[in-house]
Amino acid sequence: MRRRILLALLPVLLLLSGCGDRRTAIRDVRDLELISTLGVDKRDGQIVVTASTGTDVGEKPAKVFTAAGESLALAVEHLRRSYTKGEAFFAYTEHVLIGPDAWDVLPAALDLVTRSTDMRLGVNLFLLTEGTAEDLMVNCQCDSTGVSDMLAAVAREAPRFGMGHVFTCGDVLSALAQRGCALVQTVRQAPAEELSEGAPKASVETGGFAVLKDGRVAGIATREETAGMMLLMNLSENQTVALDGVTVELTEATARFDARASGEIAVEVAAAATVVENAAGIAVSDPDSRALLERKIALLLLGQIKSALSRAESLEADVCDIGRSLALAHPLGFAGQPAVRDVPGAAYSLRVTAAITRTYDVADPVPLTGQGEKGAGNAKR
Repeated sequence: MRRRILLALLPVLLLLSGCGDRRTAIRDVRDLELISTLGVDKRDGQIVVTASTGTDVGEKPAKVFTAAGESLALAVEHLRRSYTKGEAFFAYTEHVLIGPDAWDVLPAALDLVTRSTDMRLGVNLFLLTEGTAEDLMVNCQCDSTGVSDMLAAVAREAPRFGMGHVFTCGDVLSALAQRGCALVQTVRQAPAEELSEGAPKASVETGGFAVLKDGRVAGIATREETAGMMLLMNLSENQTVALDGVTVELTEATARFDARASGEIAVEVAAAATVVENAAGIAVSDPDSRALLERKIALLLLGQIKSALSRAESLEADVCDIGRSLALAHPLGFAGQPAVRDVPGAAYSLRVTAAITRTYDVADPVPLTGQGEKGAGNAKR
């Protein structure tokens, strides 16, 4: 009896076997075009999508495919069907790059990633500030590298050098839902150094943060504003700055927020720095000389923070997520607590301290703990 039941259920079990799309489930992965980067442009009233594969798939050079449609969804479908004969596979997509003429398509791009059964919310999002995504992706291609490798390098290295921070589609969607605005890393095309035959014609450079608000790009932050935003969001890892012949690198920066009954928001940033080059010959081991240098570092960071807060006020957007930081610090609330919508225009009390904790000059060593309290900068805004 049991055998008869199993035999009767066997056809059903065979139909239910397998996973995902049957079209891709029965194909060898080597027959799929694993799309690593998806570019979006707008041309002649149509949406143009450009897809690039990674260079490490089977040790083959990157391939670039282009398709167009009346909408982003149709363009992607045309790319799947027409150019790659249904073999495009977006489960390995790492980056989405949107050209300046297609910035208004950004909401549709985020919606596409959200609805897709292939792409993940962890896909990195970039906005191109000049040219087209198609040109950048084509010009970055060569036998040994491609735009996917370059964008991955930006995501990896930009925070380390204080040049920016790459947010994912999930990060952007979460920020838009929580505070009505979000930051996106911008990039631009730059000529590449032709070190050898077959080298790419272009490379990727970072720009300032783009501020999204009300479903559109409300503005592009300058380098100084971007650095200040990173400090306030605790994203600044290794910003390198030059001060009167002394080059220092931030090794740590922590921002803390509090609010007072008067409605003023107190911001304290504590930074640690390392002297990496001392062309001026300053005696860093001398407490007074070190305190003076620490104060210069603190004043530089203070200027970056003031620029970031001023930009947030002009855009009427809590781009640095200060409102949520205050809510976490005071979960039960308090008298005079500013509403999130009032955070950008609130009065601020700013204090920045910097401590030089190390120098790479063996002839002029620094104690393990610097004199951060001597190197302080204060301001009200």
